[in-house]
Amino acid sequence: MLLGWLAPGVAQGAEPGDYHLIAHRGQRFNPTITENTIEAGRYAMAHGASAIEIDVMPTRDNRFLVMHDPNLGRTTTCSGAVRLKRLRWVQRNCRGDHGERIPNLGEYLSWASQNQANPLIEIKFNGKVWTDSLLDAVIARVEGLGMASRVRFASFLVTALNHIETVRPGFVTLVFKPGALSAMELIDSTPLVDQVSLCAADLTPEALAVLTSAKRSAQGGVTDNAANWSAYRDLGVAEVMVNSLEYWQAWSSTGDVSWPQASGPCLTP
Repeated sequence: MLLGWLAPGVAQGAEPGDYHLIAHRGQRFNPTITENTIEAGRYAMAHGASAIEIDVMPTRDNRFLVMHDPNLGRTTTCSGAVRLKRLRWVQRNCRGDHGERIPNLGEYLSWASQNQANPLIEIKFNGKVWTDSLLDAVIARVEGLGMASRVRFASFLVTALNHIETVRPGFVTLVFKPGALSAMELIDSTPLVDQVSLCAADLTPEALAVLTSAKRSAQGGVTDNAANWSAYRDLGVAEVMVNSLEYWQAWSSTGDVSWPQASGPCLTP
């Protein structure tokens, strides 16, 4: 019997701040929907996600594109570096691999507001420096669309998260663990950040005790590994990010670990 926050089901909108099941890039490995599109977000919400991780990076004209890669080639019909393209050019000329519109941040947040979704916005490095003014512009867009109660910010870029915490401490921030640091080193070096994303192998009793004493929390690192999910459950970790909502639902309902991804490690967001 799994904990209540793991219960499967079809979401018809989520409560603000409900991040118990986060869909990575909407639905990263879906063969018919391009990740980080509104269509992927819609799919995630219809298949039980309570929150959706999206990647945001600045364009040449300092606008914000919802895109994971620094280059357009993997997930769109275009090529070239995002930081060298103007937002309007991308949205006029490029489509997702399955014909979707490539959303900008404002469009995605407007959709999320209308559909009661909780976006986890990853501040993504693409070779263009995230200045304080760019971060302030993202914050302003979130607040201007009335999404402050639903949005959280995540990044590998600790300086970006520290700026957000300094100017708007009410936002929840999450740091991803780079491979070079141990869990304890990451926790010690990010005192302003609210949450730390850790894979099961890094969720030692010592790390959890340090987080708890500092009134911070752990989020389960993105994985489709059922052994990791079981470890998160047993440790009382209340939030996890997944690629395959279908596999999560199967595991939540039956404990089925027969999918090929069952033995996979934590992945890079």
